[in-house]
Amino acid sequence: MDEFWDIQMDDGISRKETNWIAPMEREQFTTNRDEEENSYAYECIEFQLPHVNKTLNIRTVRSQVALLDSHVGEELWDAAKLFCSLLCNSYLSDDTIEYDKDQNGILKANNANSSSLVCGERLKGKKILELGAGVASLGMCAMALGAEEVLCTDYDKDVLKNLEFNLLSNLKTVYRENGSTFNDGSKEKLRSSTLDWRSFAASDIQSAEWIDTTVEDHANDQEGRDFYPDIVLGSALVYSVEGALYCADTVRFFLVERGAKECWILQMSERPGFDRFLLRLEHWNLIYETIDISEDVFNSAERCMGKISSNIDEFKLYTIRKASS
Repeated sequence: MDEFWDIQMDDGISRKETNWIAPMEREQFTTNRDEEENSYAYECIEFQLPHVNKTLNIRTVRSQVALLDSHVGEELWDAAKLFCSLLCNSYLSDDTIEYDKDQNGILKANNANSSSLVCGERLKGKKILELGAGVASLGMCAMALGAEEVLCTDYDKDVLKNLEFNLLSNLKTVYRENGSTFNDGSKEKLRSSTLDWRSFAASDIQSAEWIDTTVEDHANDQEGRDFYPDIVLGSALVYSVEGALYCADTVRFFLVERGAKECWILQMSERPGFDRFLLRLEHWNLIYETIDISEDVFNSAERCMGKISSNIDEFKLYTIRKASS
C-alpha cells in the first residue's frame, strides 16, 4: 500500500502525496496531518507513449475527487489519452488516405496531402502551445515527439503546481526521446505558464451580464500572451457555455494575433457549450474540420495508458485554422 504524505498548500488545504515523490521534493512542503477532512490524495500513473517506447510518470489527483471544485485540471482525462495515442501512432482514420508502414511499424501517409494531417511527425521542430494543460501529458508527448519548444498553460494555481511537478519529473525522459541533449537550458524549452482565457474575451463577451470576465492579474498571463506558437493543442477544453466562449476567443487570439497555423482539439462533442464554441469560431471566420478517432488509436490508448470510460464515437478531433483570404 502507498505511503502518503500530507502537504500544506497556499490555500490552507492539506493534500496527500504518494511515496514515489523523491525526498527532495517532500522537503519543499510543510507536513500537516491534522486536517484529514480537507485532504485528498494524489496518485502516480505510468503513461506509456506508443511506438516511442518511453514511459512518463504523471501525478494526478485520484479519480474519486477529480470532479471537486478546481481539481478537474489535476486528473488524466480520456481525451488526453486518446490525443497522445493519436500523435504517437501518427495517423488518422481516413479511408481516402493511403498508408505505408515505416521500419518501426508506424503508419504514415504517403499521399500528397499528408502535410495537412494531424500527426506526431508534424510536431518536429515546432513551437507548441498547450491550452488547459492540466497534468501536461499532451505537452510532454509533443516534446517527446520532437517539438522544438512547448509551453503548457493553465490558470488554477494548484493545477499549475502539479503541472510543473510533472514537467520537472519527466524532463530527462522526453529529451532523451526526441533526440535532444538534456542540459541546463532544457527547462526553458518545456515549461509552464499561467493563461486565463477570460483575459482574451472580446468586448461583446465582456459586456454580457451573465458572464464573469474578472481576471485577478493580467500580468501573470504575459508569458503565455507573448508566445508565438506554430501549433496550438488542447484536449477536453470545453465543458460549459461560459468556458466555450472564453476558449474560442483564446483560440482566435493565437491564430490571428500570434500567427499559429493550426489549432488541434480533441473533444467530446456533446459536452455542454461545445455547440457555442463552434458557433463562436464561425463568428471569428475560423474554419474547422472534424475527424473521427480510429479503433487503432483507441485500442492503443487503452493498452498503453489505461481504460477509456467513454465510447469511441463520443470523441472527435477538431482542426481549426483561419479561413483563406
